Amino acid sequence: MFANDESELIEVLGSKDYRLVRKIGRGETAECFLVFSNKYKSNFVCKRIKFNSGTVCRLCEVETLQKLNSHFVIAFYDYVLLANSIYIFLEFCPNGTMAEYIKNHGPLKDKQLLGVCKNILESIQYIHENHCAHLDLKPSNIFLDRYGRPKVADFGLARLFNRKDVKAHNDHSQKTNGTLMFMAPELFTPEIVCDPFIADIWSLGIAFYFLAVGKSPWTGTTKAEVLSQISDADFSWPFNFKNHEFVQLVNQMCELDPRDRPTAESLLSNPIFSKVDKKDGFLKIPKTKPGSKRRSLPRQERIVLLERTLTTSAPASLVAYTNQQSSASKAAAKSLFQSSVRMKRKAMAMPKSFQVKHY
Repeated sequence: MFANDESELIEVLGSKDYRLVRKIGRGETAECFLVFSNKYKSNFVCKRIKFNSGTVCRLCEVETLQKLNSHFVIAFYDYVLLANSIYIFLEFCPNGTMAEYIKNHGPLKDKQLLGVCKNILESIQYIHENHCAHLDLKPSNIFLDRYGRPKVADFGLARLFNRKDVKAHNDHSQKTNGTLMFMAPELFTPEIVCDPFIADIWSLGIAFYFLAVGKSPWTGTTKAEVLSQISDADFSWPFNFKNHEFVQLVNQMCELDPRDRPTAESLLSNPIFSKVDKKDGFLKIPKTKPGSKRRSLPRQERIVLLERTLTTSAPASLVAYTNQQSSASKAAAKSLFQSSVRMKRKAMAMPKSFQVKHY
């Protein structure tokens, strides 16, 4: 039906009146594209999932997102189901993920940390109340919308469960799907009956550690070493991390025995969140990284760059006009430079009391 993946993508986007902007992400089974809606004059994300022999449920992510209609969760708009793939149209969050934010700006501090964690906990409480377990919670699956508000995303592994029947999640081949660094220890033990909602709490605890410290708690360099540390809940906090209440909160979330872990609802009643203002959970996104300055190309470099672009794609008349403007700019720049040199020489010849100081 389609010559290749590219033609399939363009055909699907065209059928929904979108146009492709660029690819923005890729995982093991999915790709994400930034697309523009001609109808709504706005950007969206198109997620393409390719089916394979291991695909258990083709519409699970769509069904989950349709059920979760809230500002806590990435917004779902539409989908196209084909024989070997599915295209899901989602909200575009222009400020990236929590993982990217921490990488660019460092760990969260004080009220900001508590505000963001409270917002995320409220999201998980809402998701769990709607009988959904996420099963892949991590900072790179928590996005920041245009207001800097955290939103839970990527429900590719999520499933809808009845709390009274969590045995549905205890097929070992399905339990071990996810991201190793954030997976609960019981997920690696076939004989343990796993409550997927409580497994989410462990994952969230490790994510909170990452937000507070800026790195994973696991120091192992091999999969076997990391698994050993996870199975013993063997991690420590930096000696200079002084928020002991937050340490206790995360340690509770990462109790080795799942039965000792609190629910999202009980975590939200922790006194640590009692004085947190809602606005503290909205991150202010700097336009540039701390300590860096936005670099603007000098005028002459911009002209040269434009010349190169026009030479390869523009009509000869336009190129000639640009060259004419370039020559004029060079002459003007040369004249300005010479004038500056003359003024400097005059200033050097003046008595110090008459020289102008520039601050």
